[in-house]
Amino acid sequence: MKQIKKLFSILIILLLIPVVSSDTPYYEYQDLELALDIHSTIKLVPTSTSSSVNIVTAKVKFVPENDYRQTIINLDTLSEPKASITSKYNDVEFQWNSPEEKELFFQFKSKIKTRANLRHLSDQINMPLNIKSKNVMEYTQATQYITLTSQITKQANEIVKDEKDLYVIASELAIWVKDNVEYDLSTLTADVTQSSTWVLENRKGVCDELTNLFISFLRSQGIPARFVSGTVYSNTDGTWSPHGWAEVYFPDKGWLPFDPTFGQYGWIDATHLKLSDSQDPNEGAVLYHWISKNIELQPDKLEIETTPISQGKKIPPLIQMKVTPLIKQFAHESYIPIQVTVLNPEPYYISPEVFLTKAPGIEGSSFKGLSLKPKEVKNTYFLLKLPNDLDSTKRYTVTIEVDSLFGYPSATVIDVDNTFDKISEQIAQQQIQEAKSKPASNFQIEETTNYDQIELSELEDLGFNFGNPGSVNQPQPKITNLQPKLIEYNQETDLTFTLDIGSEIRNIELDLKGITLLSYDEISEDTTVTISTNSKKLVNGIQAKIAYEDLNGEKYERIEQINVEVTNTPFYAKFLTKILNLFD
Repeated sequence: MKQIKKLFSILIILLLIPVVSSDTPYYEYQDLELALDIHSTIKLVPTSTSSSVNIVTAKVKFVPENDYRQTIINLDTLSEPKASITSKYNDVEFQWNSPEEKELFFQFKSKIKTRANLRHLSDQINMPLNIKSKNVMEYTQATQYITLTSQITKQANEIVKDEKDLYVIASELAIWVKDNVEYDLSTLTADVTQSSTWVLENRKGVCDELTNLFISFLRSQGIPARFVSGTVYSNTDGTWSPHGWAEVYFPDKGWLPFDPTFGQYGWIDATHLKLSDSQDPNEGAVLYHWISKNIELQPDKLEIETTPISQGKKIPPLIQMKVTPLIKQFAHESYIPIQVTVLNPEPYYISPEVFLTKAPGIEGSSFKGLSLKPKEVKNTYFLLKLPNDLDSTKRYTVTIEVDSLFGYPSATVIDVDNTFDKISEQIAQQQIQEAKSKPASNFQIEETTNYDQIELSELEDLGFNFGNPGSVNQPQPKITNLQPKLIEYNQETDLTFTLDIGSEIRNIELDLKGITLLSYDEISEDTTVTISTNSKKLVNGIQAKIAYEDLNGEKYERIEQINVEVTNTPFYAKFLTKILNLFD
C-alpha cells in the first residue's frame, strides 16, 4: 500500500480585521447550508508493453461527519468506470477490479449544515485531567510535526503559570500563538508543513504551523488535542479553501474547536467545514492501493470545492464592551493609552477577540483575545499614536472604535490640542500598567438593539474623525450620504457624497488624500460631490481633510474617514495601500 500525502494547496488567510470578499459575509451567520464536491482522477501509466491491473482502490479520508456543529443532509458517490463503493465511519473507498480504462474518476457530493455553535460550558474543569480512555490519551503524544521538546514545554508552562482551569489554559495558549507567531506565507515549502519546534524557534507560519504549535503546547500539559483538516471561507477570493485548526478534549464534554489562525477559541464560525481529524497533519487525504504488473499509479490533485447554498440568522451579540481612554486630553504627536472593558453576561465561558476598527496609528497588534469565565469582566489595552502631520494651530477630536464578532461596536472620543500635555510612549505605558493593577469594573450598556432586525451596513460608521470642537455656533461640515457603500476590488467607480455644511462656509478646500483636491469659494447649502476613482484606493478608506472659514474669517479644519466596503480584496491589498500612502 502506498500513501499519497495531501495534494491540495494551503489556505491564504488575511490576518486583519475581517473584510467581506463577496456580497455575503458568511462568517457572521449562525448556520449555513453548504454543498461539498470532492473528486479526482487516477492515471494508470504502463511502464512496459506487457502490463495489467488487478485491483485499484482509493480510500478518501476527507469525508464530512455528523457532530454537534455540522449535520450531513446527503452524500452521493460517483465513479467512472463504475467502482465498488464502500462508505464507512470516516472514509469512502472506491475499488476497481481489473479496469481496462487508463483513467479512473471518483467523486462524492454532499450537502451539509454547519453551525457556529458555542458549547455552553458552565462548570470549571480543573487540571490535571483524569482521562482513562487510551483512544483519547493517544492525542497527548508527539508526532512527526506536532513535536514535544523541553523548549515547547517551558514556553507552555510560562504561559499557563499556576492556572488550573482547562478552558482558560486552552484559550490562553491559543491567544499566545495568535499574538506571537507571525502569519507568514514564506513558510510554504514543498513539504507544506513545518514542525512545532521550527515554528517556536522562527515565530512564523501559516494555519498548519500555528495549529501545530498550539497542539504541542496542549499536549505538553497533558491535554489531548488533535489536528482538524477541512475547508473555510477565504476572504481573498470569496470561496472556500483548505484549512487546518485544532480540537481540544474536555472530559464529559467532548472535543471543542480552537482556531488560533482565526482567533476563534472554544468555537469556530459556520464557514468551517470539518473533513477529518488526526494525530498529525501529515496523515493523508487519500490512501491509494493497487495490485498490478508494470503499472505506475499517477493520481491528480484531490479537488475540494465548497459552495454556499443558504444562510440563517446572524450571530447574536453575547458580550458587552466599553472603550475608555486612560487619558482624555492630548497634545499633538502624543501616545494614547486605551482600555477596553469586556463583560461576559452569560452563565458560560466565552473567549472573544476584540479588534480596533477606527483609530489613528496603532502600536502593536489591532487584535486582542480574552478568555472570560461565566459573568466575568476583564480589561484589555491598546496603544495608539497620533499622526505627526496635524496642524499645530488646530484643536481636534478623535473617535476610537472597537468591535467583535460577539458584540456591537463601542467607541470613545478624545480631545487633541497643543495646550494639553504631550503624552510620551513611556507615560502612556505607565498608565496602562497602573490600570492593569486594578480590577476590572462592571458596567451597563445604556442602549440595546435587536440584532436580528438590522444589517451591519446599517450600523453607524463612527469613523476615524478629527474635528475642531470650537464654539456652539462654529460651522461643522461633515460628509454624509456616501454612495456606493459596497464595490468590488479594482473597479472604476464614481464616488458620491454630500458635504453637509450646517451653516455657510467660505474658502473651502476638500483634500481627499491620494485621489483629488477640490476647492470652493463659498458654500451656502449642502453640496453633492462626485469623484471618479479606482476601488483599489478605497481598500483602507480615504482620509478627507476639510479646511474652511466661517463668515468672520475664522479658520477651521476637520479630518474625516470615508469608508467603502471593498469586496474580493486580495490578501496583500491593505498592506500595500498602507505602504504606498506613506509616500503620498
